[in-house]
Amino acid sequence: MKNFDIRIGTQTIDNDTEFILKRGVIHKNEIVINKEESSKEFVSTFKELVKKKTITISSEDAIYNDFETLTKFGFLTISKNQTLKPLLIVEDALFDDVKSYFQEEIEILSSSEFLLKKDIRLLTE
Repeated sequence: MKNFDIRIGTQTIDNDTEFILKRGVIHKNEIVINKEESSKEFVSTFKELVKKKTITISSEDAIYNDFETLTKFGFLTISKNQTLKPLLIVEDALFDDVKSYFQEEIEILSSSEFLLKKDIRLLTE
């Protein structure tokens, strides 16, 4: 799954027969997507992208490669999945305090969960 966003500076025009994507000032780039020649899935997904400015598409979807191509042309960008939390590994003695301080904002592991004591000794030797 990837999140595709309309790149900042990209102008989108949606009319009855086509989508027009424009970007640039000095070196202008423009692409015209004919709605009648595109799949219904692409048209409906692209309309949603224009409306929301972001869309999530699975690599197994038939339209995935079309969105990858628009990204390569510079009209879209791929944003990171915002559901991932930062990971913090802390000493066992500090785990409860740190966990209560951050609550659910970040993922916290105690060092003993992350590495076994024999691994830690081996790394510090």
